Amino acid sequence: MGFFCDFIRDLVSNGHHVDIACNESIAKVPVFYSELGCNIYNISCTRNPLNTASIAAIRELKHIVDAGQYDIVHCHTPVAAMCTRLACIGARKRGVKVFYTAHGFHFYKGAPIRNWLIYYPVEKICSY
Repeated sequence: MGFFCDFIRDLVSNGHHVDIACNESIAKVPVFYSELGCNIYNISCTRNPLNTASIAAIRELKHIVDAGQYDIVHCHTPVAAMCTRLACIGARKRGVKVFYTAHGFHFYKGAPIRNWLIYYPVEKICSY
């Protein structure tokens, strides 16, 4: 979460409201973000695409997005991006923009076939 500091500080200083949703059992969100006025939402999402917690995370994210009336939702990790994009299907119809910044895909030339079988189809479907 450290590399978001300047980015989020700039957004807030330019009048934008920023909230953060993540699984704090994986990594705690630094107090810095709360001090900027960001709401922190602890969700069930894990880094394992086969974990059933993803179903709960989709419901949690849908509730957060619907209640927050956001204009933009931005996600950064593959499983969270899948959950977020599925949770935002209805919100996108209302005009919410959903962005996914991939910091490297799990499928690439030479990647294990398991990665191609799990991550590639999910990414392909969710990209729409």
